[in-house]
Amino acid sequence: MHRPGPAAAAGIRVGDVVVKVGDTDVRTFDEMAAAVRKQHGTVPFVIERDGKTLTLPVTVVPTQRWAGNSDTPSSVGMIGVAPKAYPPTRYNVISAVPATFTFTGDLSVELGKALAAIPTKVGALVHAIGGGQRDPETPISVVGASIIGGDTVNHGLWVAFWFFLAQLNFVLGAINLVPLLPFDGGHIAIAVYEKIRNMIRSARGMVAAAPVNYLKLMPATYVVLVLVVGYMLLTVTADLVNPIRLFQ
Repeated sequence: MHRPGPAAAAGIRVGDVVVKVGDTDVRTFDEMAAAVRKQHGTVPFVIERDGKTLTLPVTVVPTQRWAGNSDTPSSVGMIGVAPKAYPPTRYNVISAVPATFTFTGDLSVELGKALAAIPTKVGALVHAIGGGQRDPETPISVVGASIIGGDTVNHGLWVAFWFFLAQLNFVLGAINLVPLLPFDGGHIAIAVYEKIRNMIRSARGMVAAAPVNYLKLMPATYVVLVLVVGYMLLTVTADLVNPIRLFQ
């Protein structure tokens, strides 16, 4: 006789959205799973169902799971749930236009968040280089991108490959627009500054000022260049010794 899992036994149904595990707010299935793994015993789960918010006590069961390159399994909490699978959304020629702008906007927001978090990933990259488990949320270099692209092709996932390639080009373009020298975004920022400055001077009856002296900006440019090259070497090393693999 099939016995219901802890989640089903507690009253969680298909379609419920978990928004809180114990004292931890969660927004995605991965966040919920990470929060559950740290729990044990009876834990209050806050869920949303048909527009209502419910709190259900769920008994988190300890389960043995292999983590990373560990030689022994570790005990983690499980409740027996899986994310809801959504079928692919199909668009026609007309509906694809607004959907493209929406998707690009969402991708830009997530990219901005990822770029802002880059400095916080240094420790995780060093940990991976030292033999620790590679965090899948850490940045990758051209080496890591090649490995992921090769994995998708080897498994016949051509749609995923082309999508990954498009994302990669989008990311590289966005990074190049960062308003710091030596990126193109730095040159654009200087050009905009000169334009605004001269417009203000013209409104005051003054002649245009001399162009920005790039030599005075070279120290800051060198600092940015050293940081970028150093981070690139860090990601390349991590991808060589402990790459992110999609299919393991």
